[in-house]
Amino acid sequence: MWKEMLEWHSCQYQKVVEEKCLDVITMNENLKDTHLEVAMKLKLELQNWILSFSSWIEAQRGYVKALNGWLHRCLLYEPEEIAADGVSSFSSSECGVPPVFVILNQWSEVMDRLSEKEAAEAMHGFWKSINQVLEHHNPTLQQRIIADKEMERKLKDLEKRSKRCKIE
Repeated sequence: MWKEMLEWHSCQYQKVVEEKCLDVITMNENLKDTHLEVAMKLKLELQNWILSFSSWIEAQRGYVKALNGWLHRCLLYEPEEIAADGVSSFSSSECGVPPVFVILNQWSEVMDRLSEKEAAEAMHGFWKSINQVLEHHNPTLQQRIIADKEMERKLKDLEKRSKRCKIE
């Protein structure tokens, strides 16, 4: 398990390093039509991903909260003391419940404290980087659009889809 986790984190680190190099490369070179088209598609997919991520986290919170509430209704146990942080002590040894009750209660508490803000901000920052690259190459893109009707059609299609899931 740890070996796989190390490999995964190494892969993530490599992608971050490559992305940082991408800023320098893309600002200094003329991009081909295919590169610009891929960048526009990536921007659109990132918009969808950011919206989906936030919705998914909220759905997980609701799911865990509903499960935890349902399990609490099955218990005849009321915690005697509540800690200063508002979290009640709840262990299987003191109330004689199966471990699933304790695990779900802890999961619910963690989900309440969890903030997806940093991850969403990082995704949004990546979206802004791609947007900057596209804006930097916008004059070139406009010239190519005038010359290429197929590219104009693709760009209009991407803009329509982009308006459906607008970030800013």
